[in-house]
Amino acid sequence: MAITLPSAGTSAQAIGLSRTQDIDLERLYLIGNGSTGQTGIVLDGEGNYSGGSFTNIKIDNFGNALTLTGNGTGAANASTFVRLHIDCPTSSGSPISGTTGINLNYGDGNTFAGGDVEGCATMLSLGSGATDNTFAGLRWENSTTEISAAVGSQYNTLLTGTTIHTGKLSDAGTHNSFVDTFHLGWNTLNGDIWRSQADATVTDNVYTGIGLGNVRGRQTQYTTDVPGSPGSYQAAWLWGPGNGTTGLQVWTLNDMLNSVNRLGVIQYTTAGGNDQSYLNAAGTGNVCFNCSANSGTGGTSFASGGASPSTVAAFDSSGDLYTLGRLDFYSATTDAWRMNCNSTSACALQSMTPTANAYHWRAFNGAGTEIDSEGTYGVSINATATAGTGPFTVYGGGSTYYGTKLFQVQNNGNGTANYLLPSLAASSGHFCLQADTSGYVTNTGSACGTGSGESNITGIRYGTGPAPTP
Repeated sequence: MAITLPSAGTSAQAIGLSRTQDIDLERLYLIGNGSTGQTGIVLDGEGNYSGGSFTNIKIDNFGNALTLTGNGTGAANASTFVRLHIDCPTSSGSPISGTTGINLNYGDGNTFAGGDVEGCATMLSLGSGATDNTFAGLRWENSTTEISAAVGSQYNTLLTGTTIHTGKLSDAGTHNSFVDTFHLGWNTLNGDIWRSQADATVTDNVYTGIGLGNVRGRQTQYTTDVPGSPGSYQAAWLWGPGNGTTGLQVWTLNDMLNSVNRLGVIQYTTAGGNDQSYLNAAGTGNVCFNCSANSGTGGTSFASGGASPSTVAAFDSSGDLYTLGRLDFYSATTDAWRMNCNSTSACALQSMTPTANAYHWRAFNGAGTEIDSEGTYGVSINATATAGTGPFTVYGGGSTYYGTKLFQVQNNGNGTANYLLPSLAASSGHFCLQADTSGYVTNTGSACGTGSGESNITGIRYGTGPAPTP
């Protein structure tokens, strides 16, 4: 049967069904006037509900092809539409503004199987009362807006083999699912593909509890073949957040073959706390930063954290270390030594036990350097079996005398020493030395005696011949 309305009014309806149940319409051909006002089929459930079966129906040239409506007292419910074919009026082949293919304003439990919607400004409009409706295999083309879901629409599902074109889907509802083979696929051979419909950050929401007040996790376990053992499998990796039954929840990457949590991020189940993160190797492996080919060359840095973090330590790509703090060396839990160079005035090596903060070496910026022992012990040089046997040398320093020797003690190889004092050198031969009352040693400028000849000491004469008789 064909129902034609080209000569009817602008608000005419080809078929209007209000509070009508057990409908069965098949093989109808509805023709409108090509404007935006007329409606092909209205299914209104206000006051009770309307629903039934609609098979092989062609709706052509209606501004609103199919409208399902109602309110809180009743709606268009539990209807099935099979092979619904809609052609909206167009202008020079383009959709006319205001035309709608399927306007599901208010209704639930309706199913659309197959069918085709063409040339509509809006292919599918889900209103605030659209709930639990299913669209499977519906095809469309040449639409300005393909799917528009209003606030209040919820739990509607569309699964199609055609493409939801980018920018032609808007969803302000809750828990609506729109799936096409371009933006999401389930391909066990080549992997899944997900493409965004919005030029914005998209947040996927995963609810892991059912409202019983328990913090539950969601983990993915990867099971692999056992190498060389066809038909055998092994649990290899476990990834994701676990249960928060102990007051904290851990997001972990668990190496199940070696029983090592390789990566973990701790979150307490309530706000606050001192949450930690960790990174582990397995066996004798190490934790490596920037070790892979083509990794960055910016080095590794550590920051202070807090509201305004700043770098406190960093290794550059050459291995140079930059640090703002001191270096503390521990023996078990005891602070044993401290290298304290985080000052512009001095750099010091300190012993923390038995004398706290005892200085052993200090270098002052723009000034001197000191070496200290501790307690009653002295300062030793070359006092170990592995020490070198070269000389101990003091130089003049400065830009002029940095290479000039002032003093040197040289090992003779037999436990004795040679002393080199270049500033006391004689001009020739051997000159004598003298010490003044301040302890300064100087060259006399004169040769020393050889020890031969005569010498009178308190009247005693030493020489040749017999000694005189007393």
